[in-house]
Amino acid sequence: MLSFGYAFFCILVLIISGIYAHRLISGKNLTPKYKKKIQLSLGVLIFIAVALLIFGIDFLHITFLPTYVISIVLSIILNSFLLTLIFNKLQESFHYPLLKIIYYIGITFIFLTSFTIYQGGYGLSFEPTIVTAILVIASSIAVGVMMLFFKAYKNLRSGNVTFNNFPQAFTNKDKIQHYYDQGLNDSEIEYFRSQMAVARDQIKSIESGVNQTAKLRAIEVRYNTIEVLQNFFKDIVEEPTRFTQASQFLYKFLPSLEDLIQKYNEINGHVAKNKQTYLILERSAQTIEQICEQITDEYVLFHEETYKEMQDEIKLANRNLSRKAARQNMNQTQDSDSITDTVSDILKESNDWLDDNNDI
Repeated sequence: MLSFGYAFFCILVLIISGIYAHRLISGKNLTPKYKKKIQLSLGVLIFIAVALLIFGIDFLHITFLPTYVISIVLSIILNSFLLTLIFNKLQESFHYPLLKIIYYIGITFIFLTSFTIYQGGYGLSFEPTIVTAILVIASSIAVGVMMLFFKAYKNLRSGNVTFNNFPQAFTNKDKIQHYYDQGLNDSEIEYFRSQMAVARDQIKSIESGVNQTAKLRAIEVRYNTIEVLQNFFKDIVEEPTRFTQASQFLYKFLPSLEDLIQKYNEINGHVAKNKQTYLILERSAQTIEQICEQITDEYVLFHEETYKEMQDEIKLANRNLSRKAARQNMNQTQDSDSITDTVSDILKESNDWLDDNNDI
C-alpha cells in the first residue's frame, strides 16, 4: 500500500514548486539570466517529484516513508533558491562571464553536498539544508571577495581609480523596471545591459587614457569629450528603445577611440623616439581628434528631434514677438497721428485767436 506521507510529500513539492515558478515568471526582481536558470531548475525538481510519485504508485508494496527524499529535495530546493538570489546580486555588481561558470558549479555543489550529508547519516532532519546553506553562503562570500579583487586589479591596471562622476543609472535597480516600462523583454534587457556594461568600461578607459598626456587632454578639453561620452551613455540608458540609433557611437567610434588612445599612450611612453615615431603620434592625435568631433556630431544627431522642437518653439516665439511688435508699432502710429491732429487743432485755434486780436 502506498504510504500516505510519501504521496503527500510529492504533491506538496509539486504545489510549492509550481507556485514559486509562477512567481518567478511574473516577477521582475531577478535578472533575466538567473530567472531562466531557476525556472529550469524548478522544472527539473517538479519532474523528479512527479517521477517519485509515479514510482510510489507503480510499486504499491512501498509502505515506508522515504526520509532521504525529504532531506535531499528540501536541501536542493531551498539552497538553489538561495544561491540564485546571491548570484543575482553579484551579477548586478559585477559583469564577469566567470560568474556564470561558478553558478553552475554551485548548483552541482548543492546536489552533491545534499546527497553526501544524507549518506553521512543525518536522515530526516533540517541539518542537510542548514549545513549546505552555510557552505553556500561561505562560498558566495569568497566569490564576492574574489570579484572585488578582480575589479580592483582591473581598475588599478587601467588607472580607473577615480571615476566618481560617472552616471549611476545603469547600476540602479529601478532601471530594470524602467526597461520593462519602455517595452523591452527579458532577452532584450539582458543584451542591452551587457552592451552598456562594455560601453561603460570603454568610457572609463578613455577618461583614464586622455589624462596621461597633455596632447590628449588638450583634445579632450577642445571637444569636451568625456562629458559628451558620459551624457551620451546616460541618454541611451534613459531611452533604451533608441539603442540602434546609437550603434555608430557604441560599435564604431567608442571602441576605435579607446584603442587609439591606448596605442598612443603606449608609443608615447617609449623612452627612445625617432622622427617616424613622432610622425605616428601626430597622425594618431589627428585621428583621435577627428573621432572626438564625430562623436560630438553623433550626440547632436541623437538629439536632433529635441533641437527641431526647440527651433520650432523659437520660431513660434519670434512670430509672436513680431506680431506684438507690429501691434505696438500700429498703436504708436495711431498715437502719433492723434497727437499730430491735436497739435494741428491747437495751432489752428491759436491762429484764429491772433487774427481776432489783430482785428481789435
